[in-house]
Amino acid sequence: MTATAAKNAAWEPVGGEAALQTGLQLPQPASSQVGFGQLVTISPATGYAALNDGATPNQKGGGHGYPGYKTSSDPTAGNSCVLLWQGQSRGTPASTAAGDGFTNADIGAPYFVADENTPGKLSNRSGNNRSMHGVFIGLFQGLPMLFGGVIGWLVARGAHIADNESGGTVAYAVDASASTDLGTATDPLLIPRKKTHGRIGSIEIIPSADLAASGATDKRVITIYKIDTLTNTVSAVVGTFTTATQALAKRVPTQFTLTATSALLDLLETDVLGYASIHSNSGAVVPQSIIRVNMKVQ
Repeated sequence: MTATAAKNAAWEPVGGEAALQTGLQLPQPASSQVGFGQLVTISPATGYAALNDGATPNQKGGGHGYPGYKTSSDPTAGNSCVLLWQGQSRGTPASTAAGDGFTNADIGAPYFVADENTPGKLSNRSGNNRSMHGVFIGLFQGLPMLFGGVIGWLVARGAHIADNESGGTVAYAVDASASTDLGTATDPLLIPRKKTHGRIGSIEIIPSADLAASGATDKRVITIYKIDTLTNTVSAVVGTFTTATQALAKRVPTQFTLTATSALLDLLETDVLGYASIHSNSGAVVPQSIIRVNMKVQ
């Protein structure tokens, strides 16, 4: 079949020179209203747009209310509509709760609906699971600049995934005995990971049972190594966990100590990770655990 060049008379650009139309009109639920500049999300079940109270998760980011004051309301769902701003905005104060505000170090991070008037940095707070809304793009006179709307929400979802990528995960079986070793410094056991370029932010172990710190003499050390698959080279240590000083609490993450050599935390697409679990003297038994390497795609 051969394609034929011809004018498509039905097609027209939206927004003229703008790459993104700034307005989106959507129906509202029954007896719903939206005010100017308020944070709106879209129900994935109905497609209706409404205010989000900061405790309704898994909604689609809709943007900000853009009527002159407030939308009209109708007792029948779908009979009234809201116009939503799609794109960059500023001036709305962020949440003042601890850890929920923004600095310029957060540029490019997703923001969430803390309530219908307030963006927040945290995905959940005080038991409230929030909906993602868009991307934080900087500060203007101390207030957040936001990129919201459907496209902003999609970008935020991508940023969230990229910021929380897996650098590799180990389903660590309980040690067969206190003196059983796994791997060595020159021949560690390999950890699978996706072929992504990024940087390790943390390594954590999540155990299935408690384990008291064993002291400096009888201990077990789990070491994570970086391996260059192009040269078959086991690099220096990127992180360590030791039972000598670190206790484990059932189902609570405990952090590995990362290397102080910053460059070793950078991972190329061709790098993989390996681990060794080595005992000293009488050793120690680490319970069945998850070892999780957390990285950002960069």
